[in-house]
Amino acid sequence: MNGDTVQTQASMQGGHTAIHYRATLLLILVLTAVSFCCQPVAAEEAEVLVLHSYHPGMDLVELEQEGIDSVLKESAPVRVNLRIEHMDTKRIENDAYFDHLADLYRYKYASTPPDVIITCDDPAFEFALAHHAEIFAGIPIVFCGVNYFDASRFQNDSLVTGVVETLDIAGTLTLAERLHPAVSQVVVVNDGTMTGIANRKRLLEDTENFRGRFEFVFLDNMTIPEIREQVADLPKTSIVLLLSYNQDPNGVYYSYGDACSEIAPVSSVPVYSVFEMYLGRGVLGGMIVSGREQGRTAAGLALRILQGEDAAAIPIVHTVEQHPILDQEQLDRFGIAETAIPAGSSIINRPPSTVAVPLEIVSGAIGCLIGLLGIILFQKSDIRKRKRIEDRLRESEEKFRGLAQRSFDMIFMLDTEEKFTYISPAAEKIIGYRPEYIVGKNSLVFVPSPFREQTKDAFAKVLSGENVEGFQTQMQRIDGRISYLEIDALPIVKNGVIVGVQGVAHDITVRKEMEQREREAYAQIETNIEQFAILGDHIRNPLQVILALTSFDDSPSTPKILEQVHQIDEIVTQLDTGCIESENVRQFLRRNYGLEREGGEHEAVLDEQMKPSPQDRQDDFRYFS
Repeated sequence: MNGDTVQTQASMQGGHTAIHYRATLLLILVLTAVSFCCQPVAAEEAEVLVLHSYHPGMDLVELEQEGIDSVLKESAPVRVNLRIEHMDTKRIENDAYFDHLADLYRYKYASTPPDVIITCDDPAFEFALAHHAEIFAGIPIVFCGVNYFDASRFQNDSLVTGVVETLDIAGTLTLAERLHPAVSQVVVVNDGTMTGIANRKRLLEDTENFRGRFEFVFLDNMTIPEIREQVADLPKTSIVLLLSYNQDPNGVYYSYGDACSEIAPVSSVPVYSVFEMYLGRGVLGGMIVSGREQGRTAAGLALRILQGEDAAAIPIVHTVEQHPILDQEQLDRFGIAETAIPAGSSIINRPPSTVAVPLEIVSGAIGCLIGLLGIILFQKSDIRKRKRIEDRLRESEEKFRGLAQRSFDMIFMLDTEEKFTYISPAAEKIIGYRPEYIVGKNSLVFVPSPFREQTKDAFAKVLSGENVEGFQTQMQRIDGRISYLEIDALPIVKNGVIVGVQGVAHDITVRKEMEQREREAYAQIETNIEQFAILGDHIRNPLQVILALTSFDDSPSTPKILEQVHQIDEIVTQLDTGCIESENVRQFLRRNYGLEREGGEHEAVLDEQMKPSPQDRQDDFRYFS
């Protein structure tokens, strides 16, 4: 009995133990599953909105974006799609503008919200905080480049973390004091933008310990020309501290680089700063805060959130590595010795020093030099040949230039748009314009309108591959008169392609004038012959009447009248003879000179241009009559 009882109790105790074990195991599995389900899961692809305070192309913006890209594009374990916005607050900064931006972003990101927002600099951070619940609800914000950090602004917002841009103004002044022991005045250049106001706050807080040692003078309500005038004549016991100057009192925008390049080179004393964007533009140096490092650190925080960390658990980064950076050119300009530079400083614009080179690199370089020497020796003969060809070409060009300079004909070259690329000095004698005035202008500009179409057609033929010879046209002289030209032209071909027109224009103005005079002389001869014939008929008819009347008159004066009639008849006979001789001359001209031949339309236009004035016609008529 007792044995059975013991055995039953043992059996019951074993059953309870097994049930307890199973329950414990089940509880552990449930808790593990719940814990797993509650943990954030890193996405394989993420959307990140980068909200820049300023405009693209600005030095600070580019540096911050480079830092962001170096993490989220180049080394992120997940694929990150960056969506970048630029608020452009250096150029416009008012409530109405921010309201418009809020409407834009509300509409733009309502259906496709980002996973994380990175804000760069104060205006973007202030904007994102102001509209976090309204536009970007539930989206973590990672800030960087914030100058004047106030954690109370978002103490109830657990989705905010980031990187504070700590300006080491005190460290920069300590560095300046070390390099310039006699300094007693700090001239501060700053603007009135949101960033400038934050910078001034930070300076006043960080320089409490320097108030008895330095006098601070603020140039924060001046234009660039006024600032240049002030810093150009400072005492040697001063330095200039350039903070941010992006907008003058009149609203004129300056980039960091433009402002620095305007101020630093004219300053009579060293210029210090804490911003990376000023380096290499005349600033001696300072405890430099790096925009690139700010962007890189902020992107690292954003990546941690994308991989599953809670934004509220990520502490705000208050310090980013800063160290002295100095410009060797400015150190030399102000005579600062190498021994005065603090250890650990970085120097830009320093000439390269001697570097130890490994033996294998030297051996490889020597081998390359030997190979190059062989190639040079191999090509030496070819170089000599090319030099001889170039010398001959140069001689040919000089000969051509000499011929063109001395030629009485106008040598020209045109491109495919019929613009002059070359014209010889004879142009000044023929049409009155200097060659340098003509080159670059379209050739048709100098051609009178009746001849432009024919001239254009002629050049089109040349550009199609034909040669043109003996083409006659006109060009307007500088004094308004006309020059007559006869042109021979052919195409300029390079590598099988027609690239222009080259030709020679002969001045035929005198010849055309002589031809016109010959035609007019022939016309006058024609007119004279007709007049001689008409005159003879008109004289003989009255003479016949006189002879008939005298046959009925026996007065003493009749013989005298008959004598005069016979004399007049002799004169008319001479006129007839002259008419016959003139007709012979006309026939001679027809046979030998072809003066009666009519020209085509082109020659008719030339003849019209050659017509003499009415006074010339009157003089010629008197001469031939």
